[in-house]
Amino acid sequence: MTHDGADVMIKLGFVLPGSLEAPTGGTRYDREILERLPSFGIKPTALLLSAHYPEPELEDRISSARLIAQPDCDLFLIDGLAFGAFTEIEINAMTKPYMVLLHHPLADEIGLDEQKAAAFYHQEKANLRHAAAVIVTSQSTKERLHTFYDLSNEIITVAEPAVSKKDGLRAKSALTPDRTARLLSVGAISPRKNYALIINALAHLNSNQDWIWQIAGRLDDKQESTLLRELGQKLGLAHQIEWLGAVTEEQLTSLYQNSDFLLSPSYYEGYGMALDEALAHGLPVLASDKIPSACKPYQEAVKQLNPNRPEDWSKAIKLWLNESLEYQKACKAAYQVANSLPDWDQPAGLIAKSIRQYLATGKGSL
Repeated sequence: MTHDGADVMIKLGFVLPGSLEAPTGGTRYDREILERLPSFGIKPTALLLSAHYPEPELEDRISSARLIAQPDCDLFLIDGLAFGAFTEIEINAMTKPYMVLLHHPLADEIGLDEQKAAAFYHQEKANLRHAAAVIVTSQSTKERLHTFYDLSNEIITVAEPAVSKKDGLRAKSALTPDRTARLLSVGAISPRKNYALIINALAHLNSNQDWIWQIAGRLDDKQESTLLRELGQKLGLAHQIEWLGAVTEEQLTSLYQNSDFLLSPSYYEGYGMALDEALAHGLPVLASDKIPSACKPYQEAVKQLNPNRPEDWSKAIKLWLNESLEYQKACKAAYQVANSLPDWDQPAGLIAKSIRQYLATGKGSL
């Protein structure tokens, strides 16, 4: 018996680039949805395209076309990281209807040169015109698609990410002078993550509390990684910054459990899953006010800051490190938020309903 009482099991071809084990928020979202769709009457099969998307070679496109040409499914759900870069080679190969799961538009990645950003924008806009249903992970992405990509609100469903519930969660303990505070950031190294701001903020930090900053995220962007390491060395912080690279889910859980607060300074996020995951572990957050998940009514658990003002971040970090009562307020609020966050059945259920509605009516919005 499924959650929604549906008797007919729908076969879904879930098309996404790379590996299901990739250490990214988008892949984590896809993986959680894949795992839960069967309980909603949807039988998904992962169809993995080249990890080179959204910038595939011709051979990648041809291989993708072969994979999706004769699927054993009723329809496709295509991750936007691939779909936004599809050309006629891939699109013409599909013989089944399709929906799109879009985490954020490709052109919104910070650090792209103007020509590449424009190419992504025009290709994705053209592709989305053919989509009868689009699922996005935040209201802000829905608004962006409507305003800048001319997509009708009627075909867009918002299915925000969720968290895995934690048993035995306790509020974080107070910081004391006899131990080192552990600051954490989660996300692949890229200009969009804005880690240079944190380095500059920490360089001007006047704190009696010892600290270390750990960054869990892929180091694929060699240029940005080198620039950040050099900046840290120049400002005398190299010994207090740990570039952990990609970590397993078990390692990430341990980092959340053993850290004191999260630093999330991104210029842009489709949603910002790391913020909710931190809160799920009772971890308070200093976050960019450009992150959709930071704009929820989380009270003192999340402090929003301008991602262009390192001096504001320096003051906020100092406050939590040096003022025990302020930090404890934030921890208490984070603990309360943790118990109110939705689990992954919520977005999975929304996506399942959207799939059924799309097959029944040709429209996927709820």
